[in-house]
Amino acid sequence: MSNDAARVRDAWRELCAQIEPNAVMTLGVNLELSPITFEGQARRLFNALQRDARGRNWHTYRAATRPRAIGFIEEGVNRPHMHIAAHLPKDATLRATFATGSSRWARIRRGGDYFFEFVDDPRAYISYITKRFHRSLTSEHVFIYEPRERLLS
Repeated sequence: MSNDAARVRDAWRELCAQIEPNAVMTLGVNLELSPITFEGQARRLFNALQRDARGRNWHTYRAATRPRAIGFIEEGVNRPHMHIAAHLPKDATLRATFATGSSRWARIRRGGDYFFEFVDDPRAYISYITKRFHRSLTSEHVFIYEPRERLLS
């Protein structure tokens, strides 16, 4: 791997570490689809899980009390899938909803796989999910979920 490629991969790893992940997810799909479509479905899942946990006004919660995540889409030998490192706030209902989110993912992506677990030390997972990012992947293969503060009018 070239020095430039290593620097790019290391920068993504640093960004992953900045969100202080305490949970990891893998979302699988049953067929090829564009990275933009996949990213949209992952965003829909994050929004739906928050709505399930916090009700229809989930988006009014302060950004600091909402999940943050970064994920990387892998295509190739296996079916396309996305590895996600997420930071979930200390909200038992929200955490339980994410931990049991496979049925919600199945409604968004029929035949899709859902894996979730909490982690104490995410460094190895961050290294794993960025392993191919120094190759031909582009920023469209990256999923970033960062809530914004709601502006009052």
